[in-house]
Amino acid sequence: MSIGSNGQYPIDNICRFSAPDDIKTSTDSTVMRFVYENSAAKLLNDLLYPAFGCYLITSGSAVLVIEGAEHEIEMGDMFVTFPMIPISFREENNLKCMYINFVGSGMEEMLASVGIKRGAQVCKKMGELIDIWFYAINRSSAENLSMLGMGVLYYTLAMVPSCEPKTVKHNEENIAVRMKHSADMCYQNEDMSIDYLAKQYKYNSKYLSRKFISTFGIKFSDYLETTRINRAIVLLGEGDKSVQEIAALVGYHDPLYFSKVFKKHMKMSPSQYKINMK
Repeated sequence: MSIGSNGQYPIDNICRFSAPDDIKTSTDSTVMRFVYENSAAKLLNDLLYPAFGCYLITSGSAVLVIEGAEHEIEMGDMFVTFPMIPISFREENNLKCMYINFVGSGMEEMLASVGIKRGAQVCKKMGELIDIWFYAINRSSAENLSMLGMGVLYYTLAMVPSCEPKTVKHNEENIAVRMKHSADMCYQNEDMSIDYLAKQYKYNSKYLSRKFISTFGIKFSDYLETTRINRAIVLLGEGDKSVQEIAALVGYHDPLYFSKVFKKHMKMSPSQYKINMK
C-alpha cells in the first residue's frame, strides 16, 4: 500500500463494501490488547494469556515451538496462538513483535476460514503489514482499541490467502518514497533504520541511503530523527505523559539519549520544554 506525497492515502476509485463469503466473522469478538513488545521474555509471559493472539514479527528471529512442532520465524512472519496452548522459543535472536489479543465465540471458525488451524498457525512473508500495524498502534487508545484492533486483525487475516513465500520487489523509482512513509508511520519502532528497511525490502542499505538522499536531499537517519522529535513535541504539549513514556512512544529505548537528541533540535531539554508549555 502506498501513500501520496502529501502524506495521504491515494484514491484509486476502488470500493469494497461487503466481506468475502469465505471469511467468517464473529459478531461478539473483542480486542483485549494491542501491543508492541521488544522483550522476548515478556512476550513468553504474554503468550500464556487466555485469549487468541495474532503476532507479527518486526525484528529478529527464533524457532517457535507450538505443541512440539517447530517453525523458524523471522521479521515479516506472522503466527497465531490459541487460548492456553503452550508456546516457547528456541535460538531466539533479538525477537520483537506486535500482537493483538482477541476473544470471541466464533474466532476459531473465522481463523479456520483462512486456513489457520491448531498446528498450522504460521504465515510467512507478511512484512508488508508492518507499516500498517505500526500506523494503527500509534493511533490506538482505550476508546478505539477494540474497533481499531479488530479492523487491523480482519485486514491481516484477509491477506493470509495471498501471502506466498517469495521475495517482494518494489518499484525502484518509489522505494525512497516508501522509506519516507515507513519513517512517518513506524517511528515508534526503535529498530527503524536503513539496515532495518534494507532487510525488509531486500535491498542493499548503501543503495537505499543514496536513493533517499537523492530523492529528498536529506539522510534517512536525519529525517527519522526529525520525525520522532516532532512527534515528541506534540506529546509533550499534551502534558499527560512523562519524558520516559514519550521517549518510548517515539522510538527511543534510552530516555537520556532521547533528551540529548531533543536538546540538539530544540536547544532545551524535554523537561524544560514541558514546563514552558504550561
